[in-house]
Amino acid sequence: MAIRHDVTDLILQEKKIKFQTTDHMTQLPNRQKLMEDLVEDKSLKLAIINIEKFKEINEYYGFDIGDRLLVEMSTILSKHLQNQQTKLYKLPGDEFAILVDENTNKEKFKALILSTLEVIKSFNFQIEGNKFNVRAISGAAMQKNYFINAEMATNHAKLLDEELIFFDENIDIKDQLVNNIKWTNKIKESISEDRIVVFAQPIVSNKTQEIKKYECLVRMIDTDGTVISPAQFLTISKRSRLYPSITKIVIEKAVEYFKDKDDHFSINFTLEDILNPEIVDYLTSKINQYDGLGHRIILEIVEDEGIENFEEVSNFIENMKFLGCKIAIDDFGTGYSNFDYLMRLNVDFIKIDGSIIKNIDHDNNAKVVTELIVDFAQRLNIETIAEFVYKNDILEIVKTMGVDYSQGFYLGKPEQIK
Repeated sequence: MAIRHDVTDLILQEKKIKFQTTDHMTQLPNRQKLMEDLVEDKSLKLAIINIEKFKEINEYYGFDIGDRLLVEMSTILSKHLQNQQTKLYKLPGDEFAILVDENTNKEKFKALILSTLEVIKSFNFQIEGNKFNVRAISGAAMQKNYFINAEMATNHAKLLDEELIFFDENIDIKDQLVNNIKWTNKIKESISEDRIVVFAQPIVSNKTQEIKKYECLVRMIDTDGTVISPAQFLTISKRSRLYPSITKIVIEKAVEYFKDKDDHFSINFTLEDILNPEIVDYLTSKINQYDGLGHRIILEIVEDEGIENFEEVSNFIENMKFLGCKIAIDDFGTGYSNFDYLMRLNVDFIKIDGSIIKNIDHDNNAKVVTELIVDFAQRLNIETIAEFVYKNDILEIVKTMGVDYSQGFYLGKPEQIK
């Protein structure tokens, strides 16, 4: 006697489940499978491995090379972890995950992650004649909400440029999580309720004492009417991907206010703005909307760490100059203190950083640096603007030095434009 069952549907269902829980490029379990495994009611430990600067590999060499790099890395990691009682997963983008159970203590888990990072760092990837020395960082968690906690730790490791951070050991990460959520919600509400506003501060000629132009400055108005400085919300807006919306609001409000006036006005543009085609297109469309507007706009390029994407910045400057705009390098004396860049970029103004100007009346080094910048700018026919002029003594010094313009509370505070 035999009992027969048709198991075709069961086999197909099993294949379908495996298909849904497998990364098809590396054949490793994927994020969905990791989430299923994290539901298990037992003590687990999770580490996320993030490959640094993988985006640049994709952009420079192409996605095919990037994919092949990920496949080779998955092979290396699998081999390294094969006898470690671990599970390896391929997450979206440039990340992997390592999951271990309660049988692995914290010290062994930490040593395992560090050895994995070392394996990645010591291996030379060679694909089609291209050699890559890859570095990775990791965030780990040993408490419930493993994935969110490990992801937070990974982001914190990126921010601090540390090789490994444990969420459970770092109180700052937990505080940061709460703070980020609070500010992200606050920024979203401010955007939707039209509480991202623009203030304008006058820039005065040191020769005539006349207001020649204005700098447009972003502010947030809190629900109680308090004016919030951009230092409190711009960094978080970038992490939460709300920053482009803020840039558009500043462009929109500045243009609408000044479109019918004769004044020149400046808008701050970061490297992130310059590299965002959507923002550049939006600015261009606004400039083209009104005749002659471009000739009254100054774009202040802001970047704390210098111009790493020189070609893109140079192209942006030339395109904006074609539309009539002038270009200023903001905070000179800090991030952009590279005279070689300055000679290669076709700029019109240098704004001398306020951290230098505010001390110029009692710090000889500040005075020497300012004299050097002014002399260099004059040789290149670039005009200079002194920031943070907060009293008459400083104003008189920068005028004597030949600085062309001054900006600061002594000459005019920022006022909201409507």
